[in-house]
Amino acid sequence: MSCESDFIYYRCPPPEDIVFPEVIISAFTETGKTESSIEVPLQRSYTGRHPVIQSSLADTPCAILGIQGVLVNLNATLGTSYTLDTPSLPSILKDCIEKNYDFGTAYGRLRQIWYTDDWSNIRDELHGRNCIVDPRLPPRRLWDLYSNRVVPWWTVDDVRDICEWLWPISHAWVDEKDPIEVMTPINEYKWSVPIPKDTTLDLIRIEMLNLGLQYTWLDVLCLRQKGGVKEDLRVEE
Repeated sequence: MSCESDFIYYRCPPPEDIVFPEVIISAFTETGKTESSIEVPLQRSYTGRHPVIQSSLADTPCAILGIQGVLVNLNATLGTSYTLDTPSLPSILKDCIEKNYDFGTAYGRLRQIWYTDDWSNIRDELHGRNCIVDPRLPPRRLWDLYSNRVVPWWTVDDVRDICEWLWPISHAWVDEKDPIEVMTPINEYKWSVPIPKDTTLDLIRIEMLNLGLQYTWLDVLCLRQKGGVKEDLRVEE
């Protein structure tokens, strides 16, 4: 089940002749639960032709894939045929390995620039955007549903566009006794995420994909929580 929407954003749009393969993300492959056991219909399965990856691929360390393996999977997911002869691309992929990214993290950071016409300055631009401090205070992080990773807001390019198409969702209203705390690669295990006992982040992701979203903002996932890495930054954020 899937639906098309106007909430698909590309900083560098893919060429018109690219046709993405059909992707199926099911509750069974993501959580091991049978679809019939999932009460919310939109959380059972997603089928669509957007470059969405399964969690098993997202969780694979780039170091295991190697530079060539990362490139092969990016090409397969995004319908391109880049080679290691593409200027600057090998150094960008090497950075992903040196920073201990898994494939989902690398994909979430590179997808929006993947169809660029000029790779020569992409590495410097990525570094520069990572250092941006913007007085308009956009969300610091977004949940990229395609890569299933929390990504910095700057990966989406223009902060002024974010609030126009971003759908926020919240589980912070749940009583503190009701949720369970989970550690997840979605936010690089940086803090535990409290979620209701009757769902999982993977099921929420499937539901949001079925609603046509590419990015969303889930408070407990995108805002630093108690007891996580760099706890001293939580109040500031």
